[in-house]
Amino acid sequence: MSKNYLLEMDEDKYFADPCDKPSLSQSVAHTLLSRSPYHAWLEHPKLGGQQRTATKAMDEGTILHSMLLGTDCKIEIIEHDDYRTDAAKLARDTAILNGYIPVKEKDHERLQSCVTAVKKQLLDYDISLIGQKEGVLLWIERDYKDRAVYCKARVDCFDGQMIIDLKSTGDAHPDAIKRRIVDGGYHTQAATYIDAIARQHPDLAGKLSSRDIFFETEPPYLVTVVELADSFLTLGRQKWTAAINLWSQCLHENHWPAYGQVCLEAPAWAIAREMDGDIIV
Repeated sequence: MSKNYLLEMDEDKYFADPCDKPSLSQSVAHTLLSRSPYHAWLEHPKLGGQQRTATKAMDEGTILHSMLLGTDCKIEIIEHDDYRTDAAKLARDTAILNGYIPVKEKDHERLQSCVTAVKKQLLDYDISLIGQKEGVLLWIERDYKDRAVYCKARVDCFDGQMIIDLKSTGDAHPDAIKRRIVDGGYHTQAATYIDAIARQHPDLAGKLSSRDIFFETEPPYLVTVVELADSFLTLGRQKWTAAINLWSQCLHENHWPAYGQVCLEAPAWAIAREMDGDIIV
């Protein structure tokens, strides 16, 4: 790919939010709609600024992501089998203090095996991770009152036509993936990325496609390549529009409600179970 369609930006600058006003990303939009505006406020770097506590799965996902794309990732290989000894704990804690992700040597070997297996399967699907890696999109949407809403996105890989997003998982079966796409808001992500790139580069309109690469992190490291149907993309666009309007409203009113007080109806399945006499007293 000879042309860079996306911005090159340092990772720290991107995640600190480079926009003039608090911007909306897919992840924040998903939190906004699936949790609450308060949760979205809390996780935004320019608002609540609360960072998620990294788990082993999250760290390994970051490492795998970097190894597959061939991008930089600050890791420190710990030459210990576990963290029971003081020496192992010191090596781990020092790595974290210096901004590195500690990974045990045996785990690193397993991650390398995963990367090798995934790359081989992608070749079988005629998919290559060649293109612009971790490029950034910055753009402005308009809410229902025609107010500007700053937005941002970071794309795993883009070759000028296909948007590729890598997702590590414990289960890459299509049935499990379908639920994860909904639960993670990945349909919103795909639709938003396609529309944002097309808006900035009208010559690409109608030529763009998106693929989510789900790969399992345990042997045999199976891969499922997902192209979302129009029904999924349409739903994603509806979600993004709802997020734009709610985010803008919360920003302008400086009001970030949590769950609040609700009146809940009994679900149909609970009523049916009661009528069938399945409840044990």
